[in-house]
Amino acid sequence: MRKRALVVGLGIAGMSAASGLRRAGWAPVITERAPERRTGGYFINLTPEGMRAVDDLGLDTLHTRNPERGTTWSLNRRGHRRPALGWLDLPGRPTAMVRGDVEAALWQRIRPDGGSGESGVEVRFSTAPVEIVGDGTVVEVELEDVSTGRRSRESFDLVVGADGLRSTVRSLAFGPHERFMTTWNAMICAFSLPGQAPSSGAQDSLISARSGGAVWVSGLADRAPTALLTYCAKDVGAQFTGDRTERLRDVFADMDHPAVRHVLDALPTTTDCLFDSVHQVKMDRWSTGGSCSPATRRGA
Repeated sequence: MRKRALVVGLGIAGMSAASGLRRAGWAPVITERAPERRTGGYFINLTPEGMRAVDDLGLDTLHTRNPERGTTWSLNRRGHRRPALGWLDLPGRPTAMVRGDVEAALWQRIRPDGGSGESGVEVRFSTAPVEIVGDGTVVEVELEDVSTGRRSRESFDLVVGADGLRSTVRSLAFGPHERFMTTWNAMICAFSLPGQAPSSGAQDSLISARSGGAVWVSGLADRAPTALLTYCAKDVGAQFTGDRTERLRDVFADMDHPAVRHVLDALPTTTDCLFDSVHQVKMDRWSTGGSCSPATRRGA
């Protein structure tokens, strides 16, 4: 009988873990708190090491988007621009894509109806763990259907927490977030743009940076660009109060450039926005009693 693994989180980390476990002979089950997949995406660039991981995962359908033409421009306070180095100019010829491209390729690999030609992975939406008890040999998990409140208990040989920066698995198995999350006093906002910034080529990338904040527009092949905004914040908690768009307009008020205005004007209508504080998770160990919390750069 195959060993059972519970993977909490249907993001990139969760689907990657489930795919690897299945290839190793396990029977993984993925639970996802949301009622459906999150298919939106922001800019990602993979180094050669990252592309080797793509090959190891067997993601033959991954769509990549390196621009065939286009220039990276740095914008100054006066609105002038000059050529600059961007993410794709890093050594090793990185490969460009958006998060949704990776998500779609992984879903094709593990989807329950066996889209990859192999048996699929069981996926349960609107489901989250509320209690995890492990003795080193078996892990008892109480699961809740968050849409109905109905609960059930199941036994697994392994529980993998792939449910983001504020992982429910980590809080249940290791302790509260405050014990492990250190703040970097910074915020990040990433989303897809409906179109390119004015007076820019379709595949151009733009950078507007100052001390304490930056706006990036990442040009891609065969789709509209994505935006990334980063800024420093002494009071991280206050950033989540009030209207998000107005707060970001205030933060970047001194960047009065058409490209920056274009990004901020697109924010209210975006459907795939990531807006969050930046933290580092520090733990003495990443597994306990049959539960583990993968170390990832950011929530997926």
